[in-house]
Amino acid sequence: MKYKYLFLSVFLALIFVFNVKAQGVEIADDCLPITTLPFMEGFEGETFPPLCWTRHGDNTQWERNTAIMRSGLASAGIQIQVGGGSGWLVTQPVTVPDDGGHYVLKFWSFVTGGFEGSQPNTTVVSVSTEGNDDISTFEQVKSLTNEERPANTWREIIVPLSDKYAGETIYIGFMYQGTMMQMGWYIDELQIEEMSAVDAELVSIIAPATGTHGALTDGETVKVLWYQSSHRLREHMELLRTAKL
Repeated sequence: MKYKYLFLSVFLALIFVFNVKAQGVEIADDCLPITTLPFMEGFEGETFPPLCWTRHGDNTQWERNTAIMRSGLASAGIQIQVGGGSGWLVTQPVTVPDDGGHYVLKFWSFVTGGFEGSQPNTTVVSVSTEGNDDISTFEQVKSLTNEERPANTWREIIVPLSDKYAGETIYIGFMYQGTMMQMGWYIDELQIEEMSAVDAELVSIIAPATGTHGALTDGETVKVLWYQSSHRLREHMELLRTAKL
């Protein structure tokens, strides 16, 4: 009989150990900071908010939206209800590398209704280094200008991160506040990645083969490889420009 009790005790202990380990893995691994960039989120998954993201709001909440999107099947959006309101959507933790690179947050923005003096709305990007469950810890890093939020038009927004947050683990919050029904903010194709610190730079002269000014004749066409960071981010391609020296 004692062997039966011993076997039962060992069996229950093993169940407990494996259960604790399983729970530990789930808790420890799911929400570890993202350390490999680029990090991308297009809100394609049906679970919303995405894993380890949070949202906060009164009578208005961010939702997965399948009617307005920049690409794919969905975007993240918030639409004002009766009486106005505000809502936050906050990312999982992301570590900004401290390697001298120029890292940015990039996303596409779509504001319904745009900016009107009689119907004000607020579209703000904020950052916290403390967590994503307390919006009082967030510091504003970007408020979209009127030019950046024309009515019902997708616009690409780029927010520098390295200058202030290099080496930090951060949480990025998107806060929208409005007073009129049917106004809203939608974001899509969110990325955190490295980009050139300059707007454009000459990579190389590819024709003529000598690549020297002394070898050029008057009016000769020179082909150069022209690297423009904003186009690389948007189109993932290098631009070939032609110029005359």
